[in-house]
Amino acid sequence: MGEGDIGAVIESFNYDAVYAHAPEILKVYDTIYAVAYTCANGDGFLFTIDISNAGDIAGAVIDTIEFEGTDCHNLAFIHVTGNVYFLVYQRTAGRGFMGTISIDNAGNIGGTWLDFLDLGALLVGGPSLVQVAPTIFAFAYQGAIDDGFVSTIEVLSGGQVGASLIDTFEFGPSNGLNCKIVHVSGNVFAIAYRGNGLAGMVCTVSIDASGNIGGSVIDTLNFDAGACEHPDIIHITGEIYAIAYSGADADGFLVTFTISNAGAIGAAVIDSFEFDTTLATTPMIIHVSGEVYVIMYRGDADDGWLCTVNIDDAGEIGAAVIDSFEFTADFTSYPAIIHCAESIYAMVYGSATNIGWMQTITINTVYIEGVRHELLMGIG
Repeated sequence: MGEGDIGAVIESFNYDAVYAHAPEILKVYDTIYAVAYTCANGDGFLFTIDISNAGDIAGAVIDTIEFEGTDCHNLAFIHVTGNVYFLVYQRTAGRGFMGTISIDNAGNIGGTWLDFLDLGALLVGGPSLVQVAPTIFAFAYQGAIDDGFVSTIEVLSGGQVGASLIDTFEFGPSNGLNCKIVHVSGNVFAIAYRGNGLAGMVCTVSIDASGNIGGSVIDTLNFDAGACEHPDIIHITGEIYAIAYSGADADGFLVTFTISNAGAIGAAVIDSFEFDTTLATTPMIIHVSGEVYVIMYRGDADDGWLCTVNIDDAGEIGAAVIDSFEFTADFTSYPAIIHCAESIYAMVYGSATNIGWMQTITINTVYIEGVRHELLMGIG
């Protein structure tokens, strides 16, 4: 196998036999992972599970908790520090809610919220979370009349959540949907989103270590004039960034561009590539190794697909996908993927009627395999 080649599914696990929507997966410690998602009746559910470094999934979950018994949609999930984890999501009619919960290194989940903040009438649609400073977090989201907002909040190491938001800024006054926020450098953050008229947009904003947000965007780039859904942004190297998204005719597209440490965005994309010419919705892109990246998405006939692509340090995208693999022929809803160990990756998604599935798979990594070979041979 060459670098970026995708192997067969190692193991599958049905984590919810009734309903699972928009799951988020995080590594807790070593081989322990946590998955948060919307379960039956729109409630919020969280479980922990063991996935070995060989991709073997334990036959049962370690611990579970229903953290939201009213309504939980489009959640964001992030590690704070130690055993503390932070969730932000929308309740009925988009009203915002956030809270912290404990998960220890063995996967045991605390039975109640450590602390929470009900944002009341504040509309928080599809939030995306990023850590700004040790106790400061920012989340970008779709707010009132679908405009794009970013807000900051304090979360202490013991899980205490601030009594109110620190600051809020409207970065997308003409729509800001499907937001994804990433750190660039220093106080600079980038937000990719769907703008007015389905335009693909990325902007930069300033957020200092106290959570204060600059009063205007630093720079903006329209990377697709009229066909962008669910953009996912990733840092490549240096000033190079990439966005995978569902574009014209709902096909899969990938673009690269520059963002300087000061937040200046290049005037045009560096390169663009259509990684799926049939259908690609809700794509997620992560790094594999070297210049190889994997994109997970819902493809034609609503089945689940992975493809690997090459992006070099100058932002040039390979002329063809390296490899592609249909990991399930079943309906696939909001898939997410995480690196586990060496060439092992774990995927979570909702399938037919949104039943929850987890799978493990291999994506070949020449560099890692080479290191392992040298160690086995006693070299170095």
